[in-house]
Amino acid sequence: FSSLNVTLSDTTSKTITVKPINDTVVEGPHTDTITHSVSSSDSGYNTLTIPDVNVDILDNDVALNITKINAIQGTDTTANFIGETKTIEAVVVGDFQSFDSSSDRNLRGFYVQEEDSDIDDNPLTSEGLFIFDDSFGVDVNEGDTVRVTGVVSEFTSGTSSLTQLNNVSNVTIVSNNDPLPTAAVINFPVVNPDELEASEGMRVTIPTTLSVTEHFQLGRF
Repeated sequence: FSSLNVTLSDTTSKTITVKPINDTVVEGPHTDTITHSVSSSDSGYNTLTIPDVNVDILDNDVALNITKINAIQGTDTTANFIGETKTIEAVVVGDFQSFDSSSDRNLRGFYVQEEDSDIDDNPLTSEGLFIFDDSFGVDVNEGDTVRVTGVVSEFTSGTSSLTQLNNVSNVTIVSNNDPLPTAAVINFPVVNPDELEASEGMRVTIPTTLSVTEHFQLGRF
């Protein structure tokens, strides 16, 4: 941005957040303070006080080379970019970190999903991803928008696999208490179990009544 108009109604310092969208300049993230001074030939103006403005500047996806989760997931059962380091930015939709108070649901990581504004137009690609942070040290909560850098991999257990980022090198909380992305709707029965790949790692809604027929995996995960 080249200019910023802020209306201040009192003499208290204000904080505003600015997030440029889809430009090619690296702006942040960082915080600056705009200060003011008044000087006039009219002595009546010299007594005016203009409060400081604190500006939190958030960077945009383009400048940070962020990869969309749908590009990582692709349309196949195996992810794209296996073994490559990628940075994603998405909303935490499931918090299962190892240092949470709920030790009975410890998966050593968390699930993220693209914001609704960042989804693609292909129903075959998932918008969700598991982040295997393995006690990396940054505590996240549902509703946090996070920026994560890690290595794309497939975690395999038995006949199932889960696309994830592991070897995490950065977790940055961009903002808190953001709206959760729209849940995917899954209707059972499915003709082919591979159909579920399109909603892997995402929030889901299942409108039918389900019955538990096997509880070992359910109890673990």
